[in-house]
Amino acid sequence: MRKRFRIGQQGKLLIMVFSLGIAIGIIAFVMQQRSFVSFQQNQFVSQIQAVLSKPEVVSALTEAASRDAESVSAVVGGHANEFGIDGTMRIYYILSKNAQPAAAMLELPETVEVTLNITEAMLGRVGDSVRNYNPYMDYAYPVGDFIVYIYDHKTALLEQTRNNRKNMVGFALSALLFSMLAAMLISKFLVMFYDKVNKVANTMLEGEYPEPLELTGDKLIDPVLNALNEMVNSLRESEMQKQEFFASASHELRTPMTNVRSYAETLKEMGDDIDPETRDRFLAVILNESDRLATLVSDLQMVSKLDAGQAELDIQPLDIRESVRSVYNAISLDASKQGLHIAFNPGGNPLIVNADKARLEQVLMNIISNAVRYTPTGGSVTITAGTDRQRGEVKIAVRDTGIGIPKEDIPKLFDRFYRVDKARSRAKGGSGLGLAIAKEITERHGGRIEIQSEINKGTAVTIRLPQANANSLHA
Repeated sequence: MRKRFRIGQQGKLLIMVFSLGIAIGIIAFVMQQRSFVSFQQNQFVSQIQAVLSKPEVVSALTEAASRDAESVSAVVGGHANEFGIDGTMRIYYILSKNAQPAAAMLELPETVEVTLNITEAMLGRVGDSVRNYNPYMDYAYPVGDFIVYIYDHKTALLEQTRNNRKNMVGFALSALLFSMLAAMLISKFLVMFYDKVNKVANTMLEGEYPEPLELTGDKLIDPVLNALNEMVNSLRESEMQKQEFFASASHELRTPMTNVRSYAETLKEMGDDIDPETRDRFLAVILNESDRLATLVSDLQMVSKLDAGQAELDIQPLDIRESVRSVYNAISLDASKQGLHIAFNPGGNPLIVNADKARLEQVLMNIISNAVRYTPTGGSVTITAGTDRQRGEVKIAVRDTGIGIPKEDIPKLFDRFYRVDKARSRAKGGSGLGLAIAKEITERHGGRIEIQSEINKGTAVTIRLPQANANSLHA
């Protein structure tokens, strides 16, 4: 028993996807908040550095430091707005070289905490490091025997960060609730959609083809349903073509096999009572039907290889006129015996194409032999080779004065096992696959076959292939 293709409920999966998205959003928010804090801290450092990079400020501080701490404090206080000093969140101290308070914006404390930046300034270097985990931001600038120390409580920044986090948590909870409600509302719709797909899959696993799925009117779902309908229709048509092919192949194989068996049984039953003329005629039929059977089997093998993509081509640059001449020489004797005039006009210049020589000659043999086969005694077959410079193509034209083909039958000529006149075609020995194979091989070379015909006046078949560089033949 075939295992049925099943699809379960999708609602929980949808909720998980929404929840995962929210979790990712929260993580991204936390990372953004950390980046926000880092940005604000860098702004703190950049703001102070911008003031201390001014030559007039540095000069004023240096001169004040040569006098006393109060003079340094006066210079810093004069640029308080530029430093962002507001007297509450951000203040300043003037420290001695050993980090003792010497002057202050507000009340002078007895001591200050010796931070990493103050330590740097005590060593004569600017202390401008900031760290996310510290509850403050500070900046220590050595000048003369003093240190300008600017301290920020970071209270406003931390408060803003906490508020943002509260808002984000509220948003996350609201979004999670919304996602759950949305999942509940649309899960039923999704399950209905998946049930449709499930039904199609199970039907196809049972070897049947379901009716087209009814569209929902949804812009997201309908393209999927359309694609599924097209896939089913394509598979259905492919299956029908395959069944028709096997039915036709069986019929074509059965006919010559039946003839061979019938004539062989007749010869056996009559034994020595059969006259030599009848025996020879029966043997000729058996040989002809055997040849036809061999041709049909060979063509079926070729069709199978082409369908499976196993008919590999040995592409080489060649002068197509040589291949045409080879086929012309092989078939001209039979044409003469049939009372036909056959001629080949190769033109004057090489006609180079990139092709598989054996496959190309197979195509040429099919087209030229068909022209000979369906041209009555006294008629003519003319083969010409040339180029179409506008299209960059080489063309081989085969024209005959044969029985012609009805206009309505021309589009069907390349269908497998199609014959215009089935009885007459079988009598001529055709397999019904030759033109289909010729078309497939030509197209695999990047070319095409064109047919023009008129009843009782003849047929013109033109093979067109991309022209190659003449120099490639000698490369």
